[in-house]
Amino acid sequence: MSKYDKEYLKISEGKISEYFPAEHIKEKTLEIYQELLGLTFKKLEGAKTWHKDVKKYEVKDKET
Repeated sequence: MSKYDKEYLKISEGKISEYFPAEHIKEKTLEIYQELLGLTFKKLEGAKTWHKDVKKYEVKDKET
């Protein structure tokens, strides 16, 4: 966070993350993309990635 945010707005990154857990935000973002853009997302279990925390998805257009 910027120095301004910390000093003047008194925003704490830790406090914000309590209200916006990353996993929940990711799921809701994918739901929005599915609805607005007509996409489907399928998580690829066991897919090879550059880091253990990285998740890989198959993305398809619902119509095609």
